[in-house]
Amino acid sequence: MGYLAIPCGNNVALSVPLAIDAGLGQYGRHGLLITKQFGPRVRIAKILTDMPLIPDKPNFDFCRAVVRFCEACKKCAEHCPSQSISYDRGRTWQGETKSNNPGIRKWYINPETCYGFWVENGSDCSNCIRSCPYNKPNNILHKIVLWMVQHMPWLNRLIVKMDELAGFGRQVDPRTIWKK
Repeated sequence: MGYLAIPCGNNVALSVPLAIDAGLGQYGRHGLLITKQFGPRVRIAKILTDMPLIPDKPNFDFCRAVVRFCEACKKCAEHCPSQSISYDRGRTWQGETKSNNPGIRKWYINPETCYGFWVENGSDCSNCIRSCPYNKPNNILHKIVLWMVQHMPWLNRLIVKMDELAGFGRQVDPRTIWKK
């Protein structure tokens, strides 16, 4: 179409803040983007372009609901083997490591200990994604729960407890997977 298009990674600009500004979702406690449709199961890529586009607007109700839910949940922090995710209820403006980019109010993770675990383990663990209650199929039950989280936040702790009782987010024994 004749427009300039430049693919880029985090070396040009941070992907998650741009995705939030583009209306795709909100930061979770685990430092990942949480979207309404896919939860934290997204990988973000950017393309800088001079093509005229109509921007989306953030869903502020969804964003506020994610923050309130993450304040109550803490499952990602509990399941993090390197303890790189904050247990603090409130968000802060300043990260505590040299890899944090301060200036936005959020939960900061410790990328050094997280990546150190990856190196020691030989791969990432994705426990934060697996344990996140937003990590569900986009079906009618999930949509009902999302509606409850957004409109009845006083039930957030109960929803987390029900998520645990249902066994969501638990590590599955790999031997059972391979038997199938």
